[in-house]
Amino acid sequence: MRKYLFIVCVVCFKSVYSQQVYEQELEEQIESRAEREETTDDDMWMQQLQYFRKHPVDLNAANEEDLSQLQVLSALQIQQLLRYRTLLGPLIHVNELQAVPGWSPALIRKIIPFVTLSNQSSPASKLLSAFNKGNYSLLVRVSEKFNNSEEIDNAVYEGSPQYMQFRFKYRYGNLVQYGFVAEKDAGEKFFTRSGIDFYSFHLFLQHIRFVKRFVLGDFTIKMGQGLVQWQGMSNKKSSSVLFIKQQQEIINSYSSVGEIYFQRGAAFTLASGKWEFTSFISRRKLSAHIDRDSFGNAHISSFSTTGYHRTESELAQKNTVSRLVSGCNISFRSSLSHIGLNVVRQNFSLPIDKGNEPYQRFAGNGKYILNGSIDYSFTYQNVHGFGEFAVDRHFNKAWLSGILLTLDKRLDISLLFRSISPSYVCMDASAFTENSSPSNERGMYYGMRVALFPSCTLEGYVDFFLFPWLKYRVDAPSGGNDFFLQLAWQPSRKVEIFARYKMEMKEGNGESTNGLANVINNKRRSWRYQFKWELNKAITLANRLEVSRYTSSQSEYGALSYIDLQFKSTRKPYRLSGRVQTFNTAGYDCRIYSLEKGVLFEYAIPAYSGKGWNYFLNVNYDFKRRARRYLFLRPTECWISWSQIFSTQTKLAFNLINAVPLKTKASISFQLLYSF
Repeated sequence: MRKYLFIVCVVCFKSVYSQQVYEQELEEQIESRAEREETTDDDMWMQQLQYFRKHPVDLNAANEEDLSQLQVLSALQIQQLLRYRTLLGPLIHVNELQAVPGWSPALIRKIIPFVTLSNQSSPASKLLSAFNKGNYSLLVRVSEKFNNSEEIDNAVYEGSPQYMQFRFKYRYGNLVQYGFVAEKDAGEKFFTRSGIDFYSFHLFLQHIRFVKRFVLGDFTIKMGQGLVQWQGMSNKKSSSVLFIKQQQEIINSYSSVGEIYFQRGAAFTLASGKWEFTSFISRRKLSAHIDRDSFGNAHISSFSTTGYHRTESELAQKNTVSRLVSGCNISFRSSLSHIGLNVVRQNFSLPIDKGNEPYQRFAGNGKYILNGSIDYSFTYQNVHGFGEFAVDRHFNKAWLSGILLTLDKRLDISLLFRSISPSYVCMDASAFTENSSPSNERGMYYGMRVALFPSCTLEGYVDFFLFPWLKYRVDAPSGGNDFFLQLAWQPSRKVEIFARYKMEMKEGNGESTNGLANVINNKRRSWRYQFKWELNKAITLANRLEVSRYTSSQSEYGALSYIDLQFKSTRKPYRLSGRVQTFNTAGYDCRIYSLEKGVLFEYAIPAYSGKGWNYFLNVNYDFKRRARRYLFLRPTECWISWSQIFSTQTKLAFNLINAVPLKTKASISFQLLYSF
């Protein structure tokens, strides 16, 4: 019976080898975070994506943690694959994935470039060989921004305008990994007592007898559903409506250049049967603004999260506070369920006192923060439930719970409820919430995915949320809702088309009356159309058009459009990609975000407002194919990226012809990657 099923899958799914990747969904997650002003320099998701291209995940040997690292499979889809593999044994061919409940052809096309099949277990490696038989890589990047406009920048930078990054990394499969990162932001000093502004180091070991994971140096902690601790990219609202559950290993090594959201110390996970125990300790310096009260006592009024130390004021805040973080997790995991207990404590060298404004009443004061939680998950037939219940040191509560349902092979539903007290205090946490951090929120999320037919999918969600207490620039309890609908159509394996509509209504301050601001509805709408066409194996063309409208006391409009062109040939040692983009918005409120990629592991998410246009060009040259006479160049790849923007940066009407000189800014990046 299984043999005939395999033959049917091969006939019905000829396009399974389509090299469509899922970078678009990850990019949408990043753009969605930027819209909520949750920007970060973390590029770990790009590093992971690059690694899976060269080292695909073995679907016959991968466990739940391995599959979650792909960041494209929902928790229910992972459980369905594991159950299928348990009942019928190893997969014969990737086409057999169509027989897994909940796995659509579109999903399989996304993961094909990053997975493989093998019926052989990988041989055990000695620890000594794992340290000298892996892959080394050395990355060097230099970039600089140019400002040719007549703008006058009053800030006086202490250092040179170049950005520099050095990254060394060793990796032996998923067993051993260590690396070193050094970075200097533009405007920071290079030749100082410490050399470069930011350093990072990590040593990561995995699957050494009962030690499941061990890391020394810099690492991230991701617990439960993010109510007590979650560092790195977390799932937020996006076009992937089933991605509402946070699912990552608790300990992960850190090798990015973001200077804020990571721990520095040691961590380990011990595993015995179905039980796991994780513990970590971290101590590092943080940049903060220090104030003094009327008695001369110092306290922390705010933390600096930019990572910049370029001016005298920024240097004065550098490493002014010491933080000691410790925590542990005890969990029990079976094939269909999981329950875990999490505890995190953070101690600061100075007390926190963020101010006396009404919205800061529950911001949290004192020299330490303590959080504890219980997280859980279970699978029953076609239902997967999960959640987390957390408290802080004053027993203020936070609760999040969700369900994933597969009602039919063409219909999936996701539900998520959260209730977080205004007085709940946490730090370095990131959950599936409207706010950037879990606090002061109640809400209900409904998502739905419908496969209208094999090449057409309809996805949408509606989210209702309330903020019981005041917020920054909102002088009363407020609320809102968020609505999203997207239709994706793939008429052939070379053409992808999608159209979406998004509407968000959120209350905010309006005009002041007698010193008190009136709370009014602010509504933001956006329409997006995107077209992607693979002309042949070497050339891919993409086009996007997005229109936005912001309505408050008055309406503002904006529009953005771009054309992307990529050239990638297996016969040529070089790759080219470029974009030409135009934008025209009436102001910052109707701004439009668009992710732009530069050299490898480099990206930016500008907020386009005003009127203008921009372009960029990326060139990648692989010396491995042409450096026969120069052996030292064989393992080298080179990238050059150039971008330039022409913009008024003024509030023009939507249909007003530009009547002032355009301002121009440009940047260039050069990168070398030496791997052996």
